[in-house]
Amino acid sequence: MANGATIWGRKTIDSEVFTDKPDKWFKIWFYLVNKANFKDFRRYKRGEGFVSRPIIMLATGATKDQIDKCFRWLREEGMLATRKATRGMHFVVLSYEKYQDLSYYRSDTESETEATQKRHRSDTKEKKEKKEKKEKNNTHGELLDYFNSLTGKKYRMTQDKATMIKARLKTFTPEDIKQAIQNRLSDPSSMGKNRSNKVWAHDFKSLLRNDENVDRALNLEGSFLKDEKFYIEELKLGITAFIKKHGDEKFAQYSKFI
Repeated sequence: MANGATIWGRKTIDSEVFTDKPDKWFKIWFYLVNKANFKDFRRYKRGEGFVSRPIIMLATGATKDQIDKCFRWLREEGMLATRKATRGMHFVVLSYEKYQDLSYYRSDTESETEATQKRHRSDTKEKKEKKEKKEKNNTHGELLDYFNSLTGKKYRMTQDKATMIKARLKTFTPEDIKQAIQNRLSDPSSMGKNRSNKVWAHDFKSLLRNDENVDRALNLEGSFLKDEKFYIEELKLGITAFIKKHGDEKFAQYSKFI
């Protein structure tokens, strides 16, 4: 633009000269700010200029009395400084440097933007965490319901059970745990054909107590049912050694071969 531009902040419409003073006053103020030099030129520096009362009257339609009262108020408010000159007056728009610098507004905008973005990130993170927590809780309940549906049990979710499931899900997928439940229900020893006649497959905590129990259940088909000779040979080494190495449940399954 040939004549340059003047910066007006959005908060201008909340200023006293805009909201509480006669309409002509803001028009006069607007005219002065726009007439001020945007950069040093000849004898007038940035933010300074020269005007006369007739020129202001012609440009704004204000009366002499309106101009005088407006100038007096602007000086009292520290917005304007004036000095009489031949055929007019020299004026200085105070704080011109501050309000005509885009970085002043950019700083506010960036701070507000960063605060907004930070708030949005926090909200997004919180929503994500809530969603993940809800999904985990749903998974916990789903696994317990699955166990109950296959075993006919009516276990209810407790903090103890939720803690077990949460710990096992760090190692196994929900599908792994479901498969482990199915394997135990298909295994004769887990279904009661053992020395204690205990139906391990119907004991929720027996399966989820630790990772090793889930791993055993997952490998029932591969290790227990297909490798009987191996475990029978292991039994010959002694009950204590067998239990220490393979655990109570495997011993319960193969104790019939002793």
